[in-house]
Amino acid sequence: MSFETRRESYISAFRRNPRHQEKHRTYASLNTHVKGVQQKAGKTMQKNRSRRPGIALVRGFIRFLLTLAAVFGLLFFGLLAWGILIRNNKAVSEKTRRLSSRIGKGGLIPKIAGTSFGSLYFNLSVLKHMGRKSGREYVTYLSAYPLGDGFVLTVAYPHTDWCSNIMETGKCTLTLKGQEYELERPELIPMSEAWAAYPPITKLFALAGGEQQYLWVHKKQVVPEEDVAER
Repeated sequence: MSFETRRESYISAFRRNPRHQEKHRTYASLNTHVKGVQQKAGKTMQKNRSRRPGIALVRGFIRFLLTLAAVFGLLFFGLLAWGILIRNNKAVSEKTRRLSSRIGKGGLIPKIAGTSFGSLYFNLSVLKHMGRKSGREYVTYLSAYPLGDGFVLTVAYPHTDWCSNIMETGKCTLTLKGQEYELERPELIPMSEAWAAYPPITKLFALAGGEQQYLWVHKKQVVPEEDVAER
């Protein structure tokens, strides 16, 4: 008798064994029971979803909030780390300033700065100032927030040309929400005095960026013609 013949005979005898048949029936019935339970659970879940569609909406909204919080946290801590580098590394500060200047010269920023639409992005404004040495007019795009009789401008870097120009010449022009303002009498103020001008969300990013100085520029005082004639 060949090996294959003997193997087939052994397998056939094993299958005819009552104990094997009993185990096979037990496993088959258990498998059928599990499939039935799974099908019932699936139908129950579908019924619950159809009866309570608001639960899916709530879950989706919670997931959206968690994703938004994660993105905001990454931006905040990334800006915090970059702000520390800017304050402690002059090379990083200079490269960041140059990169910001390049980005500001092209793209969408010059088109929306100073408009009502641009004000939605951290009050993006157009600042015109005269060079303290060259006498040329320069344009800088930055955030400006009303404070008292003027506006507060964030000094994001330890050394900024536009801030030095305004402090030297004593005047500048700011365009915000389509309206142009002539400003004068600049003064550097600490965070504690400028904090009232900033909305909560901007305060978080300003705190992460590590800004310590702010430039407060007042609106130009217009003297009535009658007073000028009397003088």
